Amino acid sequence: MGHDEHFLRRLDRVADDQVELALTLYRDQELLAEVLGRAALPEGTERLAISLDDPQQGPFVIVTRGGRFVTCLGKGMRLDADKSLPVLTKERLDAAVSKVERMRERMGQAVRAQRDGSLTTSGRVFARMRDHGLGVSREDVELLLQVRPLLNGALRKALWANLSCIVETRPHVCALRMDRLRPRDRDLVEAYGGAAWIYAHMMVLCDHEDVAHSAAQLGPLPGNHWWMYAVAAGDLGTLAHTSRALWMLARHAKEVLPSVKAAGDDPTIQIVLLRELSLGVIALASSKLRAEAMKALRSPSAVPPTDSYGQARENIGVDIGKAVRAVLEDTEVIDQIGLETGKVLVNSLIDGVLRPSEAQIGAIPDSVARALWPNLGFSLLGGQAPAEVELACQLPSLARMRPEELYLPEAYVRRLPPMDIGTVVDLVRRQARYSMLEKRPTVLRAAPKVGRNDPCPCGSGKKAKRCCGG
Repeated sequence: MGHDEHFLRRLDRVADDQVELALTLYRDQELLAEVLGRAALPEGTERLAISLDDPQQGPFVIVTRGGRFVTCLGKGMRLDADKSLPVLTKERLDAAVSKVERMRERMGQAVRAQRDGSLTTSGRVFARMRDHGLGVSREDVELLLQVRPLLNGALRKALWANLSCIVETRPHVCALRMDRLRPRDRDLVEAYGGAAWIYAHMMVLCDHEDVAHSAAQLGPLPGNHWWMYAVAAGDLGTLAHTSRALWMLARHAKEVLPSVKAAGDDPTIQIVLLRELSLGVIALASSKLRAEAMKALRSPSAVPPTDSYGQARENIGVDIGKAVRAVLEDTEVIDQIGLETGKVLVNSLIDGVLRPSEAQIGAIPDSVARALWPNLGFSLLGGQAPAEVELACQLPSLARMRPEELYLPEAYVRRLPPMDIGTVVDLVRRQARYSMLEKRPTVLRAAPKVGRNDPCPCGSGKKAKRCCGG
């Protein structure tokens, strides 16, 4: 008798109201795959007990890690003599069922959208990302999220391709003279800027579970792959990239916290800034991780760095750590301050009102004020105002926003400053200034430098260029 046949015969051990759930598992391969994925069976474990009710008493469905159904155990029947058979609880089974149902609902919406021509429209949205940087609206994103199940492959490829372009191109772009760009150099800078803006969108639009699955197929990565994506974004140093990286990390707080804590010794100012803000958004996203994240925030070092760059880096880290602690200690008040700041910025940047009245501030919708920060290409590096402290005030909202809420409505997007070549040049200049490369040591000369037309120091009476310096 085969395993499946034995399983079907043993269904009489299960109460009538639970037989249908057992048969649903048996018939639905997608659901079973999701269940086995959630179980995360240890290496060497060949079977899993799926509880249809009580995690201790059962009843249970026994399946192999390969998806074959073995048998059913009625309520109260022993699971395993050595108690080594892992159990997937009814709560986790229900979560798997809900997820598969949502996935099928989204796929149905995507198929209907395809019939309605929405996929053609999505192509125009991608072109807008390429040509207009952050000029993508909430309406555009809602459309893409609707058809995302059909675009997952393309979105994931765009994430990897633009990340690769940023990493490979950055050293060449940062080495250019921005005030003397030749045509081919200008093309390189524009391509770099396009990749940077598209990458900001892909962090939000990609199905994160799909990305995680693809990362697992690549084999072990150095550290957590979500932190790797966030570092690439934070290294670009803009409000848009850093905001979206923080939003992404809030969704993977438990997975990423060890990598964030381990980045405490990173010598790069961008990553020092990103790390402290990340600890804040993790603490706000997960009450269970709050104490651990707060403990890891940077405090003044007992042995401060002696070089000026190290001192600047340490000061920035300590100041951001203080700002994040203030946010965590009085979240509601800081969240309101961040909201009011966003409304003032909407008035000044979009409406051109430098000193808005209370009525003008109140007229800005909360959702617009909160969405402004992830849509600003302004650099966090070396600006006139402490933008990183203002960004810390946005952490409470970033910790809870939905993907589409990171975008401004079309009516506001049209009035944002454009992402032109000048914006990219400014971005690159600031990146070059805050380069991760170790500073070259200063060379001390034992004697003054001898010019080529000066007398040769050997005493011959000839010019240096005609003698030893020739």
